[in-house]
Amino acid sequence: MKNKPGHDKPLLREVALNLLIHKPEKCSNIVVMLDWFVEDDLHVLILEYPRPCVTLAAFMKKHIRLRENKARYLMRQAVTGAKHCIDHNICHGDLHSENFLINTKTMVLKLIDFGCSLLISSSSTPDSACKEPTEAVEQTVYFLGDLLLVMTVGDEGNRVLDPDALDNPAIKALGLSKEWRDMINLCMFTPSANMPTLEELLDHEWFKQS
Repeated sequence: MKNKPGHDKPLLREVALNLLIHKPEKCSNIVVMLDWFVEDDLHVLILEYPRPCVTLAAFMKKHIRLRENKARYLMRQAVTGAKHCIDHNICHGDLHSENFLINTKTMVLKLIDFGCSLLISSSSTPDSACKEPTEAVEQTVYFLGDLLLVMTVGDEGNRVLDPDALDNPAIKALGLSKEWRDMINLCMFTPSANMPTLEELLDHEWFKQS
C-alpha cells in the first residue's frame, strides 16, 4: 500500500502505478485502468479490454513464430509501451508474452499487469519497493530481447542462452536478418556498461527495415 497525492487513503501498489502510468498522457500500448474499488477483502481493478484480443502468448501458440515484418510491427509497440513505463519512473518487471494483449483485428499490442512493477528511484537508501534506474533499463531491454526471440524463433528461442546459440542450425535455417541478430545480441548479451536505452533501441537498424 502507498499514499498518492490527491487520495486520502493508502492505495494498493498496482492501483497507484496504474494511476501514475497514464499521467499526464495515456499510452496507446498500455491498458488503461478504468476504475477500482474495494469489496469485502478484495481489491477489484476494472481494466480496458480490447476486443477481439488474446494474450500474445496465446497468439504465438497458434502462429508458432512470426515473419520479421510482423514481429517488427508488434515489437515496436512493445518497446514503446516499455519506454512509456520507464519515462514515468516505473519498471514493469514482467515483460513476457502473457502480459501483452493483442487485438487480432487491428494488431495493436497493449501491456497489462503491473502486479510485479516497481518505482524507479536513484535514492541511495535501499528500498524493496524501488528499482535503481540502470538496473530497470537493463532488465527491461533484456526482457524485450527475449520477447523478440519468442516472436521470431518460437520454441528454439528457449535454447538461446549465449550469442553462440544464435549459430544453432535450426535458428540459422530460419533466414533471419543480420539486423535481427544484432538486435538480439544488443538486448540480451551486451555488457551492462554498454546497454542501450529504450530510445536507442527504437532507433536500431532492425526497426528501419521495410
